[in-house]
Amino acid sequence: MSISRLGLQPLALLCLFTSACAASTPARRPAKAPYRGDVAAPPALRVLPELSVADRETSEEMRYGLALAEESLGFRPPSPPESSRLTDISRWSRKELRQWLERKSVLLDSARKHLIRAAEKTPRHKVFVGAVIGLLYEDISRDLRTIPVPDEVKADEEIYSIFNAVVDSQAKPYLRYARMAYSSCVSEAESQRDLQDWASFCQGRARRLPDLGQRRAARSGT
Repeated sequence: MSISRLGLQPLALLCLFTSACAASTPARRPAKAPYRGDVAAPPALRVLPELSVADRETSEEMRYGLALAEESLGFRPPSPPESSRLTDISRWSRKELRQWLERKSVLLDSARKHLIRAAEKTPRHKVFVGAVIGLLYEDISRDLRTIPVPDEVKADEEIYSIFNAVVDSQAKPYLRYARMAYSSCVSEAESQRDLQDWASFCQGRARRLPDLGQRRAARSGT
């Protein structure tokens, strides 16, 4: 699948269940220091495999796309309101959460467009761009899937099931795009003998993407 076919579908707000966000703190990301080629670390440009000197000579379009990608990856979801009152939570979902979703999607889509145009330069750049776009989509799906769930929602099996279905429906397209981008990276890298570390990286990241058919057991403690 060509990376040029990866589009950005609009994010729908999870307004129906945003009251869940007020009862717990955002999930913390692992403290372990990431390294080059790390397939388990949270999405970040610093986990990409090392580039050769020649490949570091990027175009202005590539540099701009990477700047947007860095900004997107660093743009974290807003903290939920301290108050658990419905009016406060509704206000938060309509303002802070909505603004974050809109800005995150704009950054991701802009970065993707610039990177795809820059990738037309050489097949080696297609490998690099496929990996970066994979990280971008993996990141936004991760943010959506780590919306905190309060104990009262977990305690009601029916409500928790509905909550999971809503969150998964929002994250699923981005996971699919991440897999497509990583697949493009692998296909291009496997044809170039000195880029096998990139093929392994993208393949490893793709394999670790969650199967949304499995309920978020880790978060429910089951």
